[in-house]
Amino acid sequence: VVQGTLDRIPFPDDAFDVVFSSEVLEHVPPNLAAQSVRELVRIAKGDVFVTISLRRSGLDPKRGPTKVHLTVKPREWWEKLFIEAGCEVNKAALKPFEVYDEGRYGTSPNFFAFRCAKQGGGGGGQSGGGGRGGRGRRKRRRSSVQ
Repeated sequence: VVQGTLDRIPFPDDAFDVVFSSEVLEHVPPNLAAQSVRELVRIAKGDVFVTISLRRSGLDPKRGPTKVHLTVKPREWWEKLFIEAGCEVNKAALKPFEVYDEGRYGTSPNFFAFRCAKQGGGGGGQSGGGGRGGRGRRKRRRSSVQ
């Protein structure tokens, strides 16, 4: 187990053939969402698959600020972050979800698939700072990255 933060993942550029994140990004504060997406793209050699909850948590209060799902945004908002990080939507990988039977299996999963082309050796189009956009080191709450 390696500990780190999602906005500064402690792995080199292109460290993984595929990156998969399930039900994590909605817990990231809005001000760290874009940087966290850039980090997922940076450590991927090409494909990134994520599931992201697009609604408030049942544990969040009915009104007012959320406390569990901190970044509740529509699908298009998340896709834009990945596109800005150098990815394109992988429509072929999403095809099976077009025939998903919500009546049989429940709410359709919020599955996202991206193909992320690398420019100049990694970083999803980012430059400087080892693919981190040249940002300085910041202290953040620690979490496990496996």
